[in-house]
Amino acid sequence: MSHKPNINWLRATVRWPRRASASYRNCGSARRGARRFSTLLTNPITVWSLGGSVLAPLFQGGRLTAQADAAGAQRDQAAFAYRRVALGAFRDVEDGLAAVHRLDEQVASGERQRAALAEGLRLATNRYREGYSPYLEQLDAQRGLLGAQLALIQTRSDALAARVQLYQAMGGGWSGVVTDRDGPE
Repeated sequence: MSHKPNINWLRATVRWPRRASASYRNCGSARRGARRFSTLLTNPITVWSLGGSVLAPLFQGGRLTAQADAAGAQRDQAAFAYRRVALGAFRDVEDGLAAVHRLDEQVASGERQRAALAEGLRLATNRYREGYSPYLEQLDAQRGLLGAQLALIQTRSDALAARVQLYQAMGGGWSGVVTDRDGPE
């Protein structure tokens, strides 16, 4: 499922706010380092210029905290969106697997039914040839067999479509773009 574009986009979205909140956490270590460094300076002009640059982040502390909180909220929102999309993708895959399994069982049942009706047609044809039954019985057997064959073909088609949907749900190379070569020739 790592090939699905919506999941890749959400992964990138979840990673971005972490960097923003990490840069805010590093500001605190810069302030502590500035306090230690100020004891090393003895020149008064350097102390005044350093004082302005040290005090500037202190006056912006509320704004930096709000930005860190906003980045955390964005990260949480992106994480919840990622979880929702991932759970939806897992649901789509599980639904696809269940549909494939169910349709495979229906195909097997349809093949058994077709085989039984083919045997019934064979017996009805033999009885008609020998003169034991009317031609209508053979026609009814043929009609039943053809109906079962049509139903089996439709079920096989549905099973193939379910496999394509499962492949798409798993993110397997589905572009959805129709090219000129895909059209009728």
